[in-house]
Amino acid sequence: MADTDQQLKMVKSMLRATLISSKDGIPADTLLRDYEELTMEPLPFKSLGFSSLEEFIQSIPDVVEVIRNADVFVYKAVPCTKTQHVIELVRRQKSRGKTKNNEARKPGRQNPTQRRAVFDRMGPRPKVPDHAHIGLSMSANAS
Repeated sequence: MADTDQQLKMVKSMLRATLISSKDGIPADTLLRDYEELTMEPLPFKSLGFSSLEEFIQSIPDVVEVIRNADVFVYKAVPCTKTQHVIELVRRQKSRGKTKNNEARKPGRQNPTQRRAVFDRMGPRPKVPDHAHIGLSMSANAS
């Protein structure tokens, strides 16, 4: 019995850690994946005596808040005294803004003029000492 209590305590702790990282909550399928990525093992709700993830989540309201968002259940971490400050930091983070065509801008897509402008703002490149050039050419000839 104490073994199961210890396992439940550990699972609750890891589940809270998984949920804290998300500002807007995590859908069920993503929660299972994220938990497994964090712990390197699947969420063991069945070995704890529960037949479904939902049943397990309902049994731990001190850890997980369930929010119905359209047709999907979204899970959020319930703050405790030890994690309240982390949850506040995550809440204050900027949300990812939408970009053109819903894609992140790729640095390789800049035209040569834009790249040159970036390097110009960085200032002149540092000079490579002459002895470094000699060492490089010697190592290139050696191979």
